[in-house]
Amino acid sequence: RYYGYLGIGGSLAPAGIPALISGLSDPVKTCREAAFWSLRQLLLDDQGWPAVLAAYRGGDERTRQSVLQALIMRADLVGPRSQVDANELADLLVDAMGDPFPGVRAYAFKAAWHQWVWNPPLRQRINRAWVAALQEPEPNSHVENAMRYSTTSMLIVNGQIANQTGTDNREQQYRELEDLYRMLSSARQRAGDRRDLLEQRLAAVAATHFQERGGDGGPGQLGYSTPGATELIGDILLSIYQTRSDGGQVPWRSIALQGAANVNSARLQRHLLELLQGDDLEQVAAAAKALSNPSALRLSGDVETIRPLLAKLDAFLNAGRQDDAEALVRFLSRVRWQFSEGEDNADLEREFFKLLVPPARQSPIAAAPHLLGRPAPSATDQSPADSERATLLGRVLGNNPTLHRRAAFDHVGGDALFWLPSTEWMLRYQEGGPTMEEAIEGATEAEDLEVLDLTGGRTTKQLVPDGLTSRNTILWWREGLPGNELTFGVDAPEGGPYEIIAAFLHDREMGTVQPLLNGESIEDAIDFYRESLTAPGPVSLGVHEFKAGQNRLTFRMVGSNDDAEPNYIFGIDYIKLTPDDGSGSLFARDELGVDVIDPITTKKDKIIRMFNTWFAADRPEEARELAVQLANKTALRRNPEVRKALAAYVEQEPLPRLQRQIQNILNSDDKVYGEQLGKLITEQGPPQGSDARRLESTEEFIDDILHFRDYVFAEMTKINS
Repeated sequence: RYYGYLGIGGSLAPAGIPALISGLSDPVKTCREAAFWSLRQLLLDDQGWPAVLAAYRGGDERTRQSVLQALIMRADLVGPRSQVDANELADLLVDAMGDPFPGVRAYAFKAAWHQWVWNPPLRQRINRAWVAALQEPEPNSHVENAMRYSTTSMLIVNGQIANQTGTDNREQQYRELEDLYRMLSSARQRAGDRRDLLEQRLAAVAATHFQERGGDGGPGQLGYSTPGATELIGDILLSIYQTRSDGGQVPWRSIALQGAANVNSARLQRHLLELLQGDDLEQVAAAAKALSNPSALRLSGDVETIRPLLAKLDAFLNAGRQDDAEALVRFLSRVRWQFSEGEDNADLEREFFKLLVPPARQSPIAAAPHLLGRPAPSATDQSPADSERATLLGRVLGNNPTLHRRAAFDHVGGDALFWLPSTEWMLRYQEGGPTMEEAIEGATEAEDLEVLDLTGGRTTKQLVPDGLTSRNTILWWREGLPGNELTFGVDAPEGGPYEIIAAFLHDREMGTVQPLLNGESIEDAIDFYRESLTAPGPVSLGVHEFKAGQNRLTFRMVGSNDDAEPNYIFGIDYIKLTPDDGSGSLFARDELGVDVIDPITTKKDKIIRMFNTWFAADRPEEARELAVQLANKTALRRNPEVRKALAAYVEQEPLPRLQRQIQNILNSDDKVYGEQLGKLITEQGPPQGSDARRLESTEEFIDDILHFRDYVFAEMTKINS
């Protein structure tokens, strides 16, 4: 019988319909399943509808249940103009929801929501019947669960990511679902003694898919993109939490907290925030998971607020409750922290960050003799708990834009793992004044300057890899001796004070050089010795008086560092004159007494040194992967120290995918990328047969594309938090 029923379905033979109708009540379950499956195939072929409707009206309980199982289908009956009468089908589904046999009722809800989705003419009838059913007591637990899951499936249809279209694309929403929410809200107001039942059922529906996402990446729970959904469900959950307890057979307060996830109701969110700041760890955990939009909430950036929250995080970690700790960290990473401005509040802010930043310990990174010419952080033992805490708190600082503040720099050091997620924002951070890019815009490349005089040695232009210089080129002065001079002609558009901004390379063969302007010393001699090739970025040679027209900028070789190889080499990248408006230098003196544009440059330097150690093959895979992801951000990808570290480690990376990512970052070097892009533009040309204008790969066009890649595109892809 089993294979006979399947054969009828496979052949779509209408002559077999009576046999299938008979099979709906077969005493063997697998045979009944074969019969209703085959009957479904015929219905999809628009055959057998009258027989099915008649079988439901006159059949026994097994037949009626099998009919409902056959009707669980994804079928558009409207477009193809199916022979079935929509009113008759609606009558069947509505009647089945109240059938005396539990099996019929259970499958009625599942069949009804499938038909609701595919067939608009059925929706209002099903809506009304569904609202009524949700207010009726159900003695059978299986039917209760079927009703709950089917209700969830129907209420979520506008919540899927494909349908989260907002107000601009409302045509993609199921409008009848908005009607259903409106009907539920009205029914709640007039439900009388059945209001509790309706509220409890909808609370259970809201909590059904707690912390789940569908296979399509959907939002889980209800999505709440349907107008009226947030208000209705938010009010119900708040009512359940405030009027029920967990002391009975069903833990209604816990269910309400789970259901609250993703419900962006202002009243509910404020209540959850109060629970989060309470003393009950269970409620704290549930509230942290339920808070749907922390970025809409504000917390005071003070010690009294952060200390108890960090204590709760420690309690979760000590108890091994990793999921709860993660939930609390997600909240702390998104909530808006508010700090009081002004000098009077600076100490309070420093205390806040002192609590957030783990106590200074030596880095967990293995010691190395040196990295990029600088000492590596020292190694020390660190407990897994300390490392886990540092990782979580590092995400809080790294991911929350409201914590990206100057006070964080006062605590740089200690655990490198904590600072890893913050590397990019800290490198970009600018405290007033022009950015680095703005300060050097319009600079003249040294190789483009006119050499007025060279009293010894020779100058050569050379490519420099890894983005160490502005255009990947440098002007070297080699074979000079102490006392020799290199003089450039530098033009000033008019007489007056100008600040001289310049960039140089440092290395172990470099000499010590004295700068002069029009024959007068303008700075102390500069020692360009470093243990390895280093590009510290732009420096100021001070504000000085220039005459209109050409001025003589001279660099006199005066010797070398005792530790240097005495080859007396000098490397200059670019020069820029910036008119002084009386406000003085664009630069400030950092902690080491060096004039820099960014007064916290030494802290940034420390951040970069810690960051660059994470590429090594013996570092944890998760940390290496994060470091590589961050290295592709514009601020890091263009940093010469980062590029040098990537170049040093790319061949050591054991994972092919990370090695490819590192190589792609290195290939994005402006010169390499620009040359490849220009070649592609030239080779491709306009489409064949098209009269479109042929693109020209001019330097200006390539620069525009690079600017778009590094700055415009980065802004376009930011998420507004």
